[in-house]
Amino acid sequence: MSSIREIKRRFTVIIAGLSILFIVNLFYLTELYNAIKKETAKIMIFCIEEADGEELQNRLVAILSMSMERNKSITVKKENIPLEPLFIHIANRQQLKAVKNVSINISVQPENLTVYADMTHINNIIDNLIDNAIEYSADPVIIKMSAYSDEDYCIIAIKDNGIGISAENQKHIFDRFYRVPHGNLHEVKGYGLGLFYVKTMIDQHKGSISVKSEINKGTEFTIKIPVK
Repeated sequence: MSSIREIKRRFTVIIAGLSILFIVNLFYLTELYNAIKKETAKIMIFCIEEADGEELQNRLVAILSMSMERNKSITVKKENIPLEPLFIHIANRQQLKAVKNVSINISVQPENLTVYADMTHINNIIDNLIDNAIEYSADPVIIKMSAYSDEDYCIIAIKDNGIGISAENQKHIFDRFYRVPHGNLHEVKGYGLGLFYVKTMIDQHKGSISVKSEINKGTEFTIKIPVK
């Protein structure tokens, strides 16, 4: 069992490292490049010294989030994206890298439902929410990914059986650098930038995100993205 976990951990390090190279190339011609290059050098040194894939991923999200904050004019390349294949792809990837036992149930109605969004960012948004659901849940983890539409919006919901978020903390979870205190789960790694990134990019899509949660009963995030 430990060898399987080690393989998953090393796989995460490799994927995160490739992601960093992609991000650097993406912003190479922008004014952010110098700042990103310096931060990337720090991250790669950290990766070599610690070989901690989860920490590396968190720092990658930090780069993205700070880049979004500095570059409000960033454009999103929207296209009609089929949600069921995207959900399946994300679920398979998350279950592959997870150390916990993770069950992800998918419901998309109708089955050919699409979302008008930027492929890279909608993938990152959903992936980030699934990451949080797994990190802040006991073992086994049960997650439901669902999507449907009304006349004006495509609605995506991510629900988990995790430890929940208090009403007071729900007011701040999308704030930059904010991390919800969780007692003995406080060692969960991150910089309080994941949900800030999620909210920033949903705003770029002219959409909205809301949360419903109860302590020890789980959390549900609901995203609304305009149809056009």
